[in-house]
Amino acid sequence: MASNKGPAKLEAEIAELGDLPRGDLVERWTSLHGNAPPQRLTQDLLVRNIAYELQARELGGLNAVEKKSLAAFAAGRASLGPKNLPTGTRLYRSWQGVTHEVLVSEGSYSWKGQSYTSLSQVARAITGTRWSGPRFFGVTT
Repeated sequence: MASNKGPAKLEAEIAELGDLPRGDLVERWTSLHGNAPPQRLTQDLLVRNIAYELQARELGGLNAVEKKSLAAFAAGRASLGPKNLPTGTRLYRSWQGVTHEVLVSEGSYSWKGQSYTSLSQVARAITGTRWSGPRFFGVTT
């Protein structure tokens, strides 16, 4: 579905969106989505959505699992879960007055320069007792 416009052309196309009148934005939305936008959608949100859609089509969007996880999260039904956390995510947890930061890596978690294979191992290192790591860091599903 990618059009291979190139980054410069995509950037220019997105930059022009802010100068378009509402009618043109509605037409653009309709051509991208196949239906008209909600009437009460602000012009700013029209621009943002169109820009996102252009980028997703050019560079790739969310996969089905990511969409489902985000929809559930937005509805308050679940969090992303530890197995679905993208590489580079930082988790923070305050424990006994100290804030701890954990970096999610490909297949591991880093805390204080050490690598762990599970969040539960990190939670145990922090607390000294057995914990559910996902629960400790608030990423349970």
